[in-house]
Amino acid sequence: MDHTGQAGLCKAGLPALGSGGGDSKNNHAGERSGFIEPSGRAIGAKMKANSEATTLKQDWAVYTHRELKRRSDDFGSDDLIEGLLPDRSLGLLVGDSGLGKSALMYQMGFCVAAGVDFVGRRVRQGRVLIMDYENGLAQIDEMLAALAQHLGLSEAPDDLLIWNYNDCHPRFGQVNHTASELIREVRPTLTVIDSITAFKPEIEEKNSEATKVYQTLRTIMRECGSSFLASHHRGKISDNGFSTPPSLENGNIRAWLAQARGAGALINGSDVRLGVDEPKSQRGVGNNDPAVVMRGFGRVRGEISSMYLARIRDDDGEPLGYERLSGASLLFNPEQEETYRKLTLQFRFKDAQFVYGKGAQATTDFLKKCISIGIREFNFEVQQIVV
Repeated sequence: MDHTGQAGLCKAGLPALGSGGGDSKNNHAGERSGFIEPSGRAIGAKMKANSEATTLKQDWAVYTHRELKRRSDDFGSDDLIEGLLPDRSLGLLVGDSGLGKSALMYQMGFCVAAGVDFVGRRVRQGRVLIMDYENGLAQIDEMLAALAQHLGLSEAPDDLLIWNYNDCHPRFGQVNHTASELIREVRPTLTVIDSITAFKPEIEEKNSEATKVYQTLRTIMRECGSSFLASHHRGKISDNGFSTPPSLENGNIRAWLAQARGAGALINGSDVRLGVDEPKSQRGVGNNDPAVVMRGFGRVRGEISSMYLARIRDDDGEPLGYERLSGASLLFNPEQEETYRKLTLQFRFKDAQFVYGKGAQATTDFLKKCISIGIREFNFEVQQIVV
């Protein structure tokens, strides 16, 4: 027998002919099926790898992509508020005082607790805890009653829980009676904090303090599964005549958010950064006028496009809640809105000019405006509006 050939077979991992004293028929059957029985060393290495992986999972929560996907599916990966606030995330709402940030955040919390859409965006229903450090009890009562009316409900849902600093327990702030213990006790799906600086005054001082506070919130997030949404103020904006402050509507969103008061880690450490500001296009007190524009940026997802929100009011002019403006209402001009609605899907420039009843340049500006704000629902070539 050619021992060199037999050695070659052994080296390739195939059983040597007549070796091992095994059954010749079984050996040949293994050859025909193409099955190569793993060696004891290979089995041992695989068992060791499996053991290491189990240890990493149990002791350190380290997972492969396949395992991480299963855990994500188990936890649920849907947004808490569609397109705005992901599940188990940390969000920051930035804006000046007096714009209605509190009312906006209350409506977000109210909608999640009630399981109703927030300005046209789906929500995932769950328990909500609002920690209010700034508003009085009477103000909160008025906001909740107004929101119930605005959303067509008889009352606020039982899953909406309110904590108010002006009416907190005398022991609040002492050992085992802090905000963190309260959140752990309630275990909400969403915790709304108004405002983050009242919640933790030291958070503005330096990046290390902001990071420390965020780490605490993320620990609670991991333990309770809660998302967080906190309000924060912009810093004082000075217009020195040499540079124009960035616009939230159409400027650089990162530059606008960088104007937030305090440490940069407040913005950079959050998962979702939402800005609210006065719209530059028009601001009024009617039901069809935009009260605020909201735009933001999400980690991984990128930019959150602008939304114009109108403050809906009752017959006495008192605010009820927010509603998203869309379509022709974004033109903020009754005459242009009417013209927009009269235009067919396809038309010639002279048809648009006839419907609008104005000159060529005014009609061109109107059509370009429709395109720029993203409401164009008709088809026309660019050259048709250029004169």
